[in-house]
Amino acid sequence: MHKIILILLFVLFYLSNTLLAQTGTLQGSIVDAVTNEPLAGAVITIEGTPFGAVADEEGKYVIRNIPQGVYSVKVSYVGYETQIKNQVMIEKGVTQLNFSLQQQAKETETIEITSSVYAKTSQSLVSVKTVGIEQIRSNPGGNFDISRVVQTLPGVSGSVGFRNDIIVRGGAPNENVFYLDGVEIPNINHFATQGSGGGPVGIINSAFIENVKFQSSAFGAKYDNTLSSVLDFEMISGNTERFQGNFLLSGTEAALTFDTPLGKKVTAIASVRRSYLQFLFRFIGLPFLPDYWDIQAKIKWEINPKTTLTYVRIGAIDRFSLNDTSRVEKEVRYLVDGLPIFEQDSYAQGLVLRRLTKRGYYTIALSRNRLDNRSYKYTNNIEVDSLKVLDFKSVEAENKLRYNAVSKIGDWEIGYGAVLQYATFSNNTFRKVSNLFNPEKFDTILVSNSIGLFRYGGYGTISRSFWQNRLKSTFGIRFDMNSFTTTGNNPLETLSPRLALSYSLSSKIALSGSLGTYYKLPPYTILGFEDKITRANNRNAKYIQSTHFVAGVEYKPNSSTIISLEGFYKIYNHYPVSIRDSISLANLGGGFGVFGNELTASVGKGRTYGVEIFFQKLLTHRLFGLASYTLYYSSFTGFDPNRYIRSSWDNRHLISVTGGYLAGKNKTWEIAGKWRFLGGAPYTPFDIPASIRFYLITGNPVFDWSRINQLETSVFSQVDIRITKKWYFRKWSLELFLDIQNLFNTPNPGNPNFTLERDPNNPSQFLRDANGNYIPQVLSINNSNVIPTIGVRIKL
Repeated sequence: MHKIILILLFVLFYLSNTLLAQTGTLQGSIVDAVTNEPLAGAVITIEGTPFGAVADEEGKYVIRNIPQGVYSVKVSYVGYETQIKNQVMIEKGVTQLNFSLQQQAKETETIEITSSVYAKTSQSLVSVKTVGIEQIRSNPGGNFDISRVVQTLPGVSGSVGFRNDIIVRGGAPNENVFYLDGVEIPNINHFATQGSGGGPVGIINSAFIENVKFQSSAFGAKYDNTLSSVLDFEMISGNTERFQGNFLLSGTEAALTFDTPLGKKVTAIASVRRSYLQFLFRFIGLPFLPDYWDIQAKIKWEINPKTTLTYVRIGAIDRFSLNDTSRVEKEVRYLVDGLPIFEQDSYAQGLVLRRLTKRGYYTIALSRNRLDNRSYKYTNNIEVDSLKVLDFKSVEAENKLRYNAVSKIGDWEIGYGAVLQYATFSNNTFRKVSNLFNPEKFDTILVSNSIGLFRYGGYGTISRSFWQNRLKSTFGIRFDMNSFTTTGNNPLETLSPRLALSYSLSSKIALSGSLGTYYKLPPYTILGFEDKITRANNRNAKYIQSTHFVAGVEYKPNSSTIISLEGFYKIYNHYPVSIRDSISLANLGGGFGVFGNELTASVGKGRTYGVEIFFQKLLTHRLFGLASYTLYYSSFTGFDPNRYIRSSWDNRHLISVTGGYLAGKNKTWEIAGKWRFLGGAPYTPFDIPASIRFYLITGNPVFDWSRINQLETSVFSQVDIRITKKWYFRKWSLELFLDIQNLFNTPNPGNPNFTLERDPNNPSQFLRDANGNYIPQVLSINNSNVIPTIGVRIKL
């Protein structure tokens, strides 16, 4: 054993002292942020080195023979703000890096903008952040998952545990929308909660992402169907020079990615990922076995200097089965009793045509997405028809055509566009539920329905700067309609004005504010529900409305530091309320299964409000970090419009601190840490008598909805660290990392679980008391596991 350790130490010492004489290439494009016009003659330099280039007439540049390492890259152009991107990793092969420059604020003043998570554009003046690839890769405890990085931003929380729900400013997880290079995708997670927006593992391969634009309010008018946030993912393109690839082995999956030219004007990038959690979980005896594949691809064809055609595809195959119960510990047998088996197949794909015009550009996006979802459950997991308690089969698909255009006319920026969609949804459900009036009985919900509907809408925006660009303004309006709901064809029902302003008091201080009203069509799981027996349905559903008021101040004491304060107030109307349980569906969507598959009434109201403080220190002197604190309140009503109840997402306090240090002569070591704190989350207690009877049949409890969210979990606090080491060789590079989640083994809470007391000698049997009654058991959840992960990334 000692010999093996000595050999490993020798190899590590040898690799650590390998000469870094190998080189790589940096290429990309530089364009105007508004019109997408190439900025020929823009100067790009790699700080601290003699390397640089000048953009050609198409705005493209190439810098070769750069020693491998981590750099800051600077771009400047007359009349535009200078932009710097930090933590750019140059490796063997070709690294893609693109820039979009904003016109300079004052003709007499040189403005230098360092790329950060706080990045504004003429269309995004308030509540906007940008996350770069290096933040995703180095995020401790994130496992390269983009959703985990977003959860560190101000105003964003998530479900505690193994889920990626994105809860923004107290809204529900189904209030967000996602775009991938202009193609809308309905969900970015494996094992997705249909009708909502979460899941346990992200689908998007971070190796594809150049940056992520995150907006938590003041959405541009081109975005429809969002109430809480927009996540716009910008993918890298394949390089134009050589075939290259990388292999990543992390704590949950193995991923293979490659990019290559397919011709003089065509590039491609593709990846495939495979989980191995199912093998690990089976080995250690966990009760469930998640198994997934995903693929991602992008092909880009530059037809001519003004026209590009891009094909994007992302897809997933998800299987969720139960482990052999003989090996499952009795402490987690309740999971085997209640969890259904899931089978999901999903994809989204699209063609995006982008064409530069004399004064701007336009895009046409044609896309399709589809989700095939099935889940089923039997009493005691014995697959006999008479013991079936759940059988859900659903297929939803959308076909979309989007047109967006931007033109610059004098000092005015004009945007306009339209969208046309055709969607289909089918729902076949068999589900046993508790009887509301007689706990000795059970009801059966039967659904066999399919619908088809058109959705259509349009928008217009105008933007302009005044007073030597000190005051920036943007105003937009849009409407949306559909052919299915009773009032869906009335554009006045969804008339959505939005205004945002930003005023620079000085070169270091800026004020901003916005006011807007936004609408979201309820998910297809609600629209497509129709009881097979009574024919009751949700065709009277209304668009959910949310009006946002936001104001803030931003302070930049220097080019590497940003401090901001922002307050928000959101008002909701027409939120779906469960007719069966009399609760707002704003409280649901954070669990596995299906969201909204029931009768509802569009009568709920809601309000969330709070304040966010944000600090970021960009990479200087090898140090970087960011911190945020959010204080907020979130409450919604049921059928009583005057009774506001804390929502399930009302944690009140959110704290996130992330920092890191680049060490070593060539910055080949990176040490990073993260601390997250969430206040206690409200939860609903169980109806114990009803739960006993229902658990015996379905393995699940019954909640006492008359006491909704009257209890609260303890606080969540977790520290994660990540240590990364990189080596560069002549024809390849190697990256090793150690990631430790919950470093201090802090007990972290979850909502309690319900089960029945078991026979310790035969865990498959439930105990009874002296009167012959089953004995209920409420299990407190306080997980305290330290989770270490060792991973490797190889690039060829």
